Amino acid sequence: MSDRSIKAVFEEISINCPYRAARHLGIRISCPDDMDIIAGSYMETLPGVYRIMLNAQLDLETQEQACFELVKRHMSHKGIMHAVNLEDLKQANKARHKSFLKFFKFEENF
Repeated sequence: MSDRSIKAVFEEISINCPYRAARHLGIRISCPDDMDIIAGSYMETLPGVYRIMLNAQLDLETQEQACFELVKRHMSHKGIMHAVNLEDLKQANKARHKSFLKFFKFEENF
């Protein structure tokens, strides 16, 4: 497990882009159109070759969100297969939104 965060990768590449972060980390990206209800998946396809597959039938914002979650997964559990569906992305958004609100409520107290 890596101590490096996705925020640190964004700082290294000077842009908050999960696609560029994936490429920077050596992850290949493909967009098949037959993934049914899966928004995206991450796996090691060959020894040392990592791939994120994003559902081409989804809108670009959802694909980007799935890529972000899967890059984070690569950083915390490198090589362990993982898939995200739309419900997973919805839950991740809720968690990010809650922490965002907590941050600003905390700041208002000062």
